[in-house]
Amino acid sequence: MAEATVMWDGLRLHFQDGLKQFQERSGRYYIARYSTTFLSERSCRRAFTDLADAGLIILWPRSRTIGQKFRVDWVELSIRLNALDVSQLPGLDGINGVTSNEAPEDAGHA
Repeated sequence: MAEATVMWDGLRLHFQDGLKQFQERSGRYYIARYSTTFLSERSCRRAFTDLADAGLIILWPRSRTIGQKFRVDWVELSIRLNALDVSQLPGLDGINGVTSNEAPEDAGHA
């Protein structure tokens, strides 16, 4: 759950603050933000490690002054999201008429 929280809020901050600011912030900034808002610092650090191990974020070399920066691997994220069935995403089934990832059987036959 910690990984989902970090990923979701990271994406939300990305769109809210803009790509440039998102890229300039370090993992330390996000860890400080999450640990005071959503998660313990330990859970947040573990989530960053797990997301990196899963290939969803790419960590940049460590810097003593700004912490460890990272970027989202958008290709890997989209591949994984496309592989999910909507029924695997609690709360999203039926939103905007979407009930599955499959196209209707009669699509294109009109």
